[in-house]
This record gives sequence, C-alpha cells and structure tokens, in this order.
Amino acid sequence: MIGKVWHIYKTDWKNIFRVPTVVLLIGALMVLPSAYAWVNIKSMWDPYSNTSGIRVAVSNEDEGTEIRGKK
Repeated sequence: MIGKVWHIYKTDWKNIFRVPTVVLLIGALMVLPSAYAWVNIKSMWDPYSNTSGIRVAVSNEDEGTEIRGKK
C-alpha cells in the first residue's frame, strides 16, 4: 500500500517538473500570497505613527430632548 502511494507521489512530481508552465504556476502560487501579505502588513504595521498633522474637529449639533420634565 505505501509503495503504491510513494510511486504515485514520485510520478506526480516528475510530471510537474516535465511541464514548465506548471512549475511557473506553482512558483507563482507560492510567491504571490507572500508578496501580497508583505505589502499589506507593512502598510498596516503602525497606522498611528504619522498622524500628528491630522486636524480633528468635534461637533455636536444635537438639540437634545426632555424626558419627564428634565432636559
């Protein structure tokens, strides 16, 4: 049983390396997610480090209400 599994495993790898397009596709599938994660993690690593120049205004235009005679 294990001999058959090992034979299928070796045959699959031989077939993969026989076709250059498949090797390129497997390489891209290994590299692209890592590159995507690297870019996104780097951009979101410390989002508050450069926020000192951002101006913030707080506004409240709420009129309020009365409940049981109290404002």
